[in-house]
Amino acid sequence: MTMYDHYTLPEQHQHLIRTAMTQRIDQASPATIGEIIAHMQSLNWSVFISGGAPRDWVEGQQAQDIDLSVNTSFADLYAFCLGIFQPHQLLTDPDFGLVTVLGSEYKLDINILREAAFTMPVPPKVGLSQSHQHDVSQSATTAITRLQADVLSRDFAVNALYYCCDSGHILDPSKQGLSDLKHRRLSFVMSAQRLAHDNVVCIRILQFIARGFEPNEEVKTLLCARLETAVMQQQEFQAWLAVYIGTHKAYYPQFKACAYHYAASQTVKNRLQHYFSNMESES
Repeated sequence: MTMYDHYTLPEQHQHLIRTAMTQRIDQASPATIGEIIAHMQSLNWSVFISGGAPRDWVEGQQAQDIDLSVNTSFADLYAFCLGIFQPHQLLTDPDFGLVTVLGSEYKLDINILREAAFTMPVPPKVGLSQSHQHDVSQSATTAITRLQADVLSRDFAVNALYYCCDSGHILDPSKQGLSDLKHRRLSFVMSAQRLAHDNVVCIRILQFIARGFEPNEEVKTLLCARLETAVMQQQEFQAWLAVYIGTHKAYYPQFKACAYHYAASQTVKNRLQHYFSNMESES
């Protein structure tokens, strides 16, 4: 793990991890997050908590949800989830190596560490190397190697932090996530091919700007170039707003202001106003 920048939470923040380990996706869940991780480790899987949770912990905040990344095949991951979460609905996305367990309180996303094949353009096929698609043994591929490839499937450096459940360190494979978080910067780590096909990246950029992050020139340029298309041509845009933002978010007013600020024309601003009005009337 020493090949990556890593960070150990100070003692006053260690309780954030302990609290997360005691969580369940709902009362029907047969195991806590910590018990699920321990079971995975008993199978000799390398397990990482990825995404927003490590970022929140570094900032001294309780994680809103827990996402897991594991060093195994998709078939083994799916079989594991079938055995553990029999009362729950499972959503699978083999192309992205993802199993989502739907709980009544929140959902648990578990993905396999993605190979470099995930950086290929979509469509027609993304996500897994041929070895993953046919579930060939991954014994020759180390978790560290795959972790570096997995970073290219993340969007921003601040979202490419991983809590290593073996070492207790927060790893920063891109070597810029911890620095960006400290200085409230927003920069991409996603591969250019994947970024070109990411339809919700504008919403996520605005999310972070609304929360006080300063986008670098690459991020700002993409936002200005693609926001109008995203707002005007994507029928799912309002649905995405509801999923990613919702009026319950504390930074919802700031998000609205940022969206209007970066909208290049009055037509786009009018469409945004329509979306926001609909959301507010339904809340």
